[in-house]
Amino acid sequence: MPDDILDRAALPRGEMLLVRAGKHVVIRVGHRPLMSSDVHDSEDAFGRIVALAVHHVAKPRILIGGLGLGFTLRAALDLVPASARFTVAELVPEVVRWNRGAQGRYAGRVLDDPRVRVVVSDVAAVIARGKSTYDAISLDVDNGPRALTHPDNERLYRRAGLVRIRRALRPGGVLAVWSSFPSRAFTKALAVVGTVELVRTDPAFPGGPSYYIWLARKRAPAGRTMTRAELVAAAVRGDLSAVRRLALSRERGSADALAEVLIRSRDKAAIDLAGGKLARRKQDPTTIVAMVRALVDSRTHEPGIEAVGWALGAREDPAAVTAAIAAYPRIFSKEARYYVIAQLCHRIEGSTALRRREDLATLLVKIASGPTAERAYAVAALVKLANPKTKAGLTKLLASPHPYQREMAARALAKLR
Repeated sequence: MPDDILDRAALPRGEMLLVRAGKHVVIRVGHRPLMSSDVHDSEDAFGRIVALAVHHVAKPRILIGGLGLGFTLRAALDLVPASARFTVAELVPEVVRWNRGAQGRYAGRVLDDPRVRVVVSDVAAVIARGKSTYDAISLDVDNGPRALTHPDNERLYRRAGLVRIRRALRPGGVLAVWSSFPSRAFTKALAVVGTVELVRTDPAFPGGPSYYIWLARKRAPAGRTMTRAELVAAAVRGDLSAVRRLALSRERGSADALAEVLIRSRDKAAIDLAGGKLARRKQDPTTIVAMVRALVDSRTHEPGIEAVGWALGAREDPAAVTAAIAAYPRIFSKEARYYVIAQLCHRIEGSTALRRREDLATLLVKIASGPTAERAYAVAALVKLANPKTKAGLTKLLASPHPYQREMAARALAKLR
């Protein structure tokens, strides 16, 4: 059955075709499909990664190289604020026309969004005109760092092109490159931009292809020390070297800076590293306040947050215990809550000071009668606690529908007689 070709675009190496495929369309170069309106999971993932890289920049400026069918742009638009501004550089004018026409419906008419400005130009030329202009530059051209549709695209990925990209990025800005294949040579070359990470996406369907996304984050200019605010911004974006520098600092506010990373970042590696560093810090009052702030305000369940919960619950210092008890009901991460209370309960038997705390006894009775996973810890701790202040709560537990709760409550009450 012959292809239903809707339109054509001339290229230096053949032509680009817009082909109907049932209810969807495919853009091809010759017989090689570049993108489809039906399957676009990797483009969606790419757009989300780009958006998360600038998630906490107040007015992010983003350059997207390669429009395609608009799915990368759509995914990014959905996650950034109204203050964001996108420049989309598309070399093939027909692709822009397709998106402004009937094919634009597939990605939700992205070119009609007021945050978007599209230029029909080589993205390399747009990059060359920029100097500390963009918070993120995303490149989805030629299926990766080699020329497929246009020979000039190859210059983007050579050293001179990467140096121009670094110059166009703001400090802490990120270059994101989508590819259908891995390349050790390109991973090594990207070091000229900054710190490098290679992400492999999951196949969209069983047996389907995997795709690769490089992230290169621009370092601070040589000879200039980054301010704490710049370090935090870079760490939030996922720059692990910035997290380490924050952790090494012992200046006033450094613990709070790590808490800020835990609260604002959506980068798993940054969250885990910052959480681990904060959990191991000396538990002075400033650090305790920072830990509580991170636990209460963070909206993740990553191991880094859990580590902070574990460390706060494990402290003998009365101020830390008071903070842990007060913070517990407000902690977002259920895993972190579990670790806080598990550590407090674990230490009750060997701590006279803990056994005397009425606020802890009251909290444990409340947890023991509730539906949460840490209920068993609380019930067992109440037996060890044997605090007269818990007698009324324990008596209520005798009517619990859970046999374990009834049994443990009876044992605890027996110790109080």
